[in-house]
Amino acid sequence: CSSLTSVTIPDSVTEIGEYTFYNCTSLTSVTIPNGVTSIKQEAFNNCTSLTSVIIPDGVTSIGYHTFYNCTSLTSVTIPNSVTSIGVCAFDYCSSLINVNINDLSAWCKIKFSERSSNPLYNKAKLYINGVEQTDIIIPSDITEINAYAFCFCTSLKSVTIPNSVTSIGKDAFWCCASLTSVNINDLSAWCKIDFASVYSNPLYNEVKLYINGVEQTDITIPSNITKIKNYAFYNCLSLESVTIPNGVT
Repeated sequence: CSSLTSVTIPDSVTEIGEYTFYNCTSLTSVTIPNGVTSIKQEAFNNCTSLTSVIIPDGVTSIGYHTFYNCTSLTSVTIPNSVTSIGVCAFDYCSSLINVNINDLSAWCKIKFSERSSNPLYNKAKLYINGVEQTDIIIPSDITEINAYAFCFCTSLKSVTIPNSVTSIGKDAFWCCASLTSVNINDLSAWCKIDFASVYSNPLYNEVKLYINGVEQTDITIPSNITKIKNYAFYNCLSLESVTIPNGVT
């Protein structure tokens, strides 16, 4: 439907099916009602005139290629209810600059199938409740930051990782080009984190490590540590010396 410019979906609709608006190249706006719980694969693929989308609270899954090649899309709002986003859901959304959420815990728990499942992949900025996020504090209820959670987030300058985090998924902090500092408050907890890949560790971006606000240049691994996990200090820009105790095996 190459001439369709706008559509309002009624409240009775609970699902937007596969290929529903595929190739509707003139579609500039769509209102998705709160009753929708699922947006299936390819639903808005190649809607090249679509400029913004608000996913309603209640949607739990966004299928693969859902917004693929929506080249005019500048803003998308993802609600707390979303738990999974499929392959290439936001690939080739070259104009996307704003990703809006309202809960960081919910965001860390989303299962992104791969990098371009995450709208941030387009070098977009992250906003929480309308405020651009430059310095984020991962909530203390989070034990795992899922794969690809902050990849290519251009607004991110610093991140604070609490002791509760025990694993960080694949490429979670891939290419966070503006990131300059990583903040923690316990070195033991940091050494125990399971980083799924080099790019899971925010230090990968050649940033400085801070403990309780103090830049770390000379660190001593705590005596209770027997194993330093993979990639723990990869590319740590501030580190000049390290003392490793006898207990490390």
